[in-house]
Amino acid sequence: MIKPSGNFVITIAVYLCVLAAGCVLGYTLSKQHYTTQIAELERDYAQGNVALQAAYAEALQQAQTEKQKWFNFAQKQGVQLAQTAQELDDTREQVKKDITHAIEQDQLANHRDDGECFGDHGLRLYNRALYGSETD
Repeated sequence: MIKPSGNFVITIAVYLCVLAAGCVLGYTLSKQHYTTQIAELERDYAQGNVALQAAYAEALQQAQTEKQKWFNFAQKQGVQLAQTAQELDDTREQVKKDITHAIEQDQLANHRDDGECFGDHGLRLYNRALYGSETD
């Protein structure tokens, strides 16, 4: 059997040690590199989430402001509609009373009971309805 010389064994041992050290160093550097990349990605993701959440909160606030604006507008319109409806009802009742009163006055003035002709009172009411005035 051939015995390797001492120098040869030492040389092989040194090469194996250098190879092992290179492998360990490469693994360590790769681990540091991917750990750094993961940390950067997590930071970017967290910052992106914060930015998205801020944008969402702002959009939500704008939508709520717009909703409140239209709600207030609808409330105001509802109140105005109710007031206008009440005014129309009051005006309708007053016109009915005016018509009845004008017919009664015309019948008394003309001494007629048939109600087929306009008298002064009916003519004034007719002019007021058409032209907004009672002028003859």
